[in-house]
Amino acid sequence: MPAGAIHLWRLPLDAPPADPSLLSPAERTRLARMVEERSRRRRVNARAFLRLLLGRYLQRDPRAIELTTGPDGKPALVGGSLHFNLSHSGALGLVALSRTFEVGVDLERIRPVARMERIAARLFDPDTRQAVANGARELRLFRFFEAWTRLEARQKCVGTGLFGKRQERLETITLEPERDCLGALAWRPLEERGNLFPPPELAFFQFHP
Repeated sequence: MPAGAIHLWRLPLDAPPADPSLLSPAERTRLARMVEERSRRRRVNARAFLRLLLGRYLQRDPRAIELTTGPDGKPALVGGSLHFNLSHSGALGLVALSRTFEVGVDLERIRPVARMERIAARLFDPDTRQAVANGARELRLFRFFEAWTRLEARQKCVGTGLFGKRQERLETITLEPERDCLGALAWRPLEERGNLFPPPELAFFQFHP
């Protein structure tokens, strides 16, 4: 991966089950507690495919890759120079990776939301709240999930959690990886050059197990 790049991968989580030995013992134990088989398989695939990607970029055995979490739960490589973030919704996953930028990604299916206006009033700025409150139902849902995914991606980028301190010095784009599905990618440079944000070179890929 060249300097200045962000690579974004689509993961097909309904692919045949990945080899569970790709996961760490802690991951296997945690996922084994899930009762619903399809959800468990998708989560196993998400974690296994992430490790396969990290192993490919780092030229290491995926089983030997050590992951840790920051104070607010953001996953990271132990002693690694590659930054990543994972999100999944239903049968689709997204992984963002970069050597130059801290990254955050979120993915959501567009679906009915109970108390949508109340959630918007708590989380979004006045202009976004107004957009969510007006228009046809489909448009209001689109605007809600557009704002939600951008907020989630930004907070995941800095690792502060949904209700943590908001960070302003971030760039964000909206993605539509498939029908009725919205995502967002947020990034910030690891080394800032004054007030300038070097634009990333974005590349998009489909993962084939």
